Amino acid sequence: MVVKNVSGFDMMKLYLGSFGTLAVIASANFKLLPAPRAAGSPLCRFDTPAQAFAAADALQQTQLTPTAVEYLNAAALAGLDTGQAAATGPAQCGLLARAEGLLQAVERHLSEMGAIAERSGARAIERLEGAQEAQLWEQVADLPQTAALAPGEAVVKLSVLPGDVEQVVTRVEASAAAADGSALIGARALSGVIYARLRGLDHGHQRALERLKQALAEPKRVVDVFRSLFARDVTTDAHLMSMATGEGIAHLNYLIGRGEATESVDAHGVAWYRATS
Repeated sequence: MVVKNVSGFDMMKLYLGSFGTLAVIASANFKLLPAPRAAGSPLCRFDTPAQAFAAADALQQTQLTPTAVEYLNAAALAGLDTGQAAATGPAQCGLLARAEGLLQAVERHLSEMGAIAERSGARAIERLEGAQEAQLWEQVADLPQTAALAPGEAVVKLSVLPGDVEQVVTRVEASAAAADGSALIGARALSGVIYARLRGLDHGHQRALERLKQALAEPKRVVDVFRSLFARDVTTDAHLMSMATGEGIAHLNYLIGRGEATESVDAHGVAWYRATS
């Protein structure tokens, strides 16, 4: 169907999720829907992310219409614990779905979503309703909040294809661990929107600075300190080396700003760096 009274780009979809970077929204009109007569959510705990995403894929293949399906990694699940973990033991991840509408429809959704989770290997399924369910979804909505960030903490929003969510979540967790940090992740499993709260990244940064200071006991160029800053060889790819050079200079300038390193330029215009102590 062609909409005759609309021309140009769909600006609303462009502005959604831009966090005010593209425009300041001075006013907005909303279409309101009546509150559902009934609502319920199954919180399914799994031992592996593969089981959770298999359940999400199976759910998507059915005629069920959940209003939300949220993937929660171990860190996010621990923060939203409802007490069930004490009886079943800690799970590696969870899948939280929501059904709304008429009571009979909600009951059917909860029953069939629970059956799908069981077939996918869920270790525990908790049925949430009423105030407990509403409170849990409020906590999920607060996972990506940026009003209060701890030192060394950052919140990242990623938008990927729904089929790539599992792979991206795995990579984010691995990258955070490689930097001596952790990742608290909540992902819209069926739409591909991922929120990752990265913590403890400053720990790895401080260790990198200590390694850099040790390397600067003797004068070094930027390319000479790559091994002190990066775990892998960054000189095999020109684009990667360019990015590494910028990051290396940033680390060196940070030490210079703290009075812990000095810079000198030789007759050929090459910058050399050395620790002050």
